[in-house]
Amino acid sequence: MCDHGTESGNKPVEPAVSLDEVSLHSTNLLTVLDETRIVQYESPAIARLYGYDQQALVGEQVAEFFHPDDRQRVLEAFQTIVATDEGTVQAVEYRHRTADGSYLWVESVGSSNPTPGGHYVINSRDISEQKQREQELEAANDRLEQFTEFVTHDLRNPLAVAQGYLDLAADTESDHYETVTGALDRMETLIEELRADSTDVGSNLHCEPLRLDVISETC
Repeated sequence: MCDHGTESGNKPVEPAVSLDEVSLHSTNLLTVLDETRIVQYESPAIARLYGYDQQALVGEQVAEFFHPDDRQRVLEAFQTIVATDEGTVQAVEYRHRTADGSYLWVESVGSSNPTPGGHYVINSRDISEQKQREQELEAANDRLEQFTEFVTHDLRNPLAVAQGYLDLAADTESDHYETVTGALDRMETLIEELRADSTDVGSNLHCEPLRLDVISETC
């Protein structure tokens, strides 16, 4: 009878692939740290993500590769998983220095459950495209807010003048008084709606030309 688990009945079968070969095809980077944040292992994906050789960061203090503006926040997240005995998962977004000196936005996830050797496995992925989209959206929102402030300011000035003259004419008998009052109230409503809409822009921002002549006709 054949023993498929051993060779000659007592020798364990070698794994079909090494762990490095498995992680080489992963889209994420696996990093193993000790509790003082010294790098013990980096998966082969480090070359694709950061441009370093696989062994380049082993033995290094990983915090030295964090962007200075992000470092404290990442260290606090790591300390949380080291200090707790409960099953805790921390995810943090930050910039990591690459081999060419630039910084890459990544998201790293770590668990408070250490390996048998007391190490912590950190799973990191590239989120630079996501961050770029967020920055582009924030810039678009800023431009929209500036445009809204400019338009509403320019509309309110003549509106205030017109309202002032209308108040002076309130005691006169004219069939047009109510019509003008309604038009000015409508313009005030449009200004407020424009300001409200500019602060409630979703991720699918779509801008269209604004025809002020058409708006004035609706008033």
